[in-house]
Amino acid sequence: MKLVGWHVWVIVIIQWIGLLAIQALVYRTLVWLDVAKPIRLGALAFVVFYPLFPYYAAMLHKTALEICLHALVLALGVRVLVDEGASWRGIALAALFGLSCGFAALVRATFQAFAVLPCLFLRGRRVARIASIAVGFLVPFGWAQLHNWRGAGEWVPLQTSFGFTLFLGNNPWNTEGAQMLVPGLSNRPLEEEASSKEFAEKAAGKSLTTSEVNAFFVERVKEFITSQPGLWLHSQWRKLFWYAHREELPDDDCYRCLAEDAPTLAANPLGWGWIALFALPAMALVVASWFWEKRVSRASIFAIVYALGLLAVLMVFYISSRLRVGHAIPWIVVIALGFDAVRRHWSARLGTVFVIAAVTLAPGAWLLSQPVPVYPPDETTLKLCWIYNDLDRFTEATVAAQRLEDRGRRAAMLQMIADLRRDTDPARKRHLVSAVIPLRR
Repeated sequence: MKLVGWHVWVIVIIQWIGLLAIQALVYRTLVWLDVAKPIRLGALAFVVFYPLFPYYAAMLHKTALEICLHALVLALGVRVLVDEGASWRGIALAALFGLSCGFAALVRATFQAFAVLPCLFLRGRRVARIASIAVGFLVPFGWAQLHNWRGAGEWVPLQTSFGFTLFLGNNPWNTEGAQMLVPGLSNRPLEEEASSKEFAEKAAGKSLTTSEVNAFFVERVKEFITSQPGLWLHSQWRKLFWYAHREELPDDDCYRCLAEDAPTLAANPLGWGWIALFALPAMALVVASWFWEKRVSRASIFAIVYALGLLAVLMVFYISSRLRVGHAIPWIVVIALGFDAVRRHWSARLGTVFVIAAVTLAPGAWLLSQPVPVYPPDETTLKLCWIYNDLDRFTEATVAAQRLEDRGRRAAMLQMIADLRRDTDPARKRHLVSAVIPLRR
């Protein structure tokens, strides 16, 4: 926004260019992984028609950038490992990978951990290439640290709301592993920093610095895990369930709310459920092919560990469509590797391949058979109204409010929108936008 001002269409155009770049990056990644051309084209077709990618690219949302960065980091990581590093090209590729991880960490701080992955598998000029990755990563990372120090007056991590986000996914009120209501805490997307600081200071009874607010929420999470380990483990199981489930859980956006009224989205058969169905069989078949061929592809290991690492990182926080959608690219690459393993060993090991596929397909098939949550009448429409209100997009909020079935609720919402449009509410009181739609099991 600092570069283009209010010409947001520039950012949207950049997001669509990034969407096109994803397709090229996925195809090149599969070429470097030596996946057969028909399978590469099939994976590319899935990327092209996967509805969540254009959904986020069409709105002003950092998730669109995150999707692109997942594809870029994965592609460069694979390229670094495929290259033997015998020339300066290997050094340059390593530096470029580190740079991409550094920029990605500015969008989603958890990318910091993935800069280490290729370092575990490098061969040839290993020390020099690891140093290049570190230097590349430190350029944007160091700039961000200095920027935060200048703004906050203290050294803080890339994501100053780390503890707050951690707390949202790990607290006694969150039994589903999604983003749930916390009594006394308002986590509106546009005001979460201020509201989390207010909540922490009220509980602590004193003024807190940015790092102290972060530490407060981290300590609350530790207390919850140690005092109620059973409830915490239950929430972890629910996180895994919702991660693999085909439902797109809302956060500060609601894909299902729009998809119900968008024929192109509603009719699209592709969804996360298919990724969850084939992910486990793909990993099992790739590992089995390593034993059959008596060789291990370091780049394939990186691709699988990268996808599993994304799952592990997200399990630390909470599950939502916005946080999960970027994981589709790594999992599509892993699934392509699995189909390629089947192609290579189908004729020689038909029975073994069939047994592995049948056993590992069972969990995904069970998840596909699970019903999506049934929400109360008007619930998804209200969710959309709250989102648009919080973003000051009152025209869209009005259109959504007019679809409410309950007349009293419709009149109250339209009046609220009118008041917010005139800014007659000095306290800017809003409904808790970020709460997930209540899950009905």
